[in-house]
Amino acid sequence: LRNSRQLLLCEDNQQEERNVSLDYTPDSFTIPDAYKPPVDKKILLIIPCSGTKPYSESRTHSILMSKINDAFAEKAKKVHKITLSGLYGPVPQEFEEEKPVLEYDFRLNRHDKEQISLCAKRVEDYINKYSSHYSAILGYATSIAYRTVLEEVAQSRDDFVLLPTNPKRRTISEFFRQSNTAELLELLGTFLTA
Repeated sequence: LRNSRQLLLCEDNQQEERNVSLDYTPDSFTIPDAYKPPVDKKILLIIPCSGTKPYSESRTHSILMSKINDAFAEKAKKVHKITLSGLYGPVPQEFEEEKPVLEYDFRLNRHDKEQISLCAKRVEDYINKYSSHYSAILGYATSIAYRTVLEEVAQSRDDFVLLPTNPKRRTISEFFRQSNTAELLELLGTFLTA
């Protein structure tokens, strides 16, 4: 079987029918053991994945990164964007065009506790391995499932800052709220202009 049609419980508790690829599993993409973060990237920013691939071309990623680039110009190059894939966990920007990253079809569901725990563990493992490389470790997520992953990480890491600090709702619409992006830019500014 290459594809399966499943009935999924969506975040608003309504049922949605969609195709889910069975070609890829959580182990279809992992960060290579020999990987090292880019030398010039000193601020880790973890944001949720998108349905559009590569992630950088998605509306959510392009709008957020444009705001960061507009605010900090050349200094924005110090930000290392890691995407939180609901299937794989952390996906460094350098791997966005790998076949399993481009082709998987999966959306993390807030009721999938096992997958949330797997993603949180993989993010923690990444931070544990590379924390000495970064001067700041940030996460920015508003949708409930992806924020839950990062909340688990924040509970185990004192050096991890999860933004926005108080989203009005745990939905994707909060991702673009001006006060939330302003909070992210303000915190980034403390690290990028120091």
